[in-house]
Amino acid sequence: MSARTDPLTAGGQDVLDRWPFWRANAGRFRLLHVWATTSPAAAAPAPAVAHVERGGGTALVGVGRPADLAALLTEVSAPAVVSALLPRGTWDAVDPAARKRIGLRPGRPWDWLTCSAAPPRHPDAGRVRDLGPGPAAAARAQEVLDRAYPEREARADDARRTWVGFDDGAGGLAGVLSALALPGGVHLSAVAVDPAWRRRGVASAMTSEVTRRALVGSGLVHLGTWADNDAARALYLSLGYTVAAELENLHAAPRW
Repeated sequence: MSARTDPLTAGGQDVLDRWPFWRANAGRFRLLHVWATTSPAAAAPAPAVAHVERGGGTALVGVGRPADLAALLTEVSAPAVVSALLPRGTWDAVDPAARKRIGLRPGRPWDWLTCSAAPPRHPDAGRVRDLGPGPAAAARAQEVLDRAYPEREARADDARRTWVGFDDGAGGLAGVLSALALPGGVHLSAVAVDPAWRRRGVASAMTSEVTRRALVGSGLVHLGTWADNDAARALYLSLGYTVAAELENLHAAPRW
């Protein structure tokens, strides 16, 4: 894959690949264009903004220090996009005229966490069941998501994900979680627990067991959690995850 370049671009893909967040998540995007400010041969990674296809639309993904990215976003002619994913604090530092031109508004911030060492085996690891990939597994997981995580709608790539569930002992599932193997690591998402089973170690059991399995064939497991979800962050930190990036979501402002 080759990226389109312009005079600001320095090496395109090579610049992005120097950033851990991009390396781990690149498989979730289709790269269209890159802007960066220095040569990839420089000692420190260059700040960069990527124009990507993501989730049926186009988006901007930024890597680097907020102040550097804000200057870059002010300088380049970014295309019309439906969303952006930037290090937290970038948008507030962007020139107001550039913010108006890009036409996005802040959404809910989140944290990106990574793990490279297997957590201890959970006492309830034996209740974590493989559902597999495919439409049937995704449909079964969606039944749990509908009652445990209703704001998380079914997605086009759900059948690509490998789903696991927590056996409730009565033929059903008390929770689910998805894993998506990418070139840069395994991405966990859709961690959901039936309200009747919360605070009973279900999420901990699923996350620790899937992390252990994923690390057998991959050097990195990663996931995201909302910045204001202190309970989820504490759970992941207890399993050996670390906060590797603090991010902000931006979305297109409604037009009326």
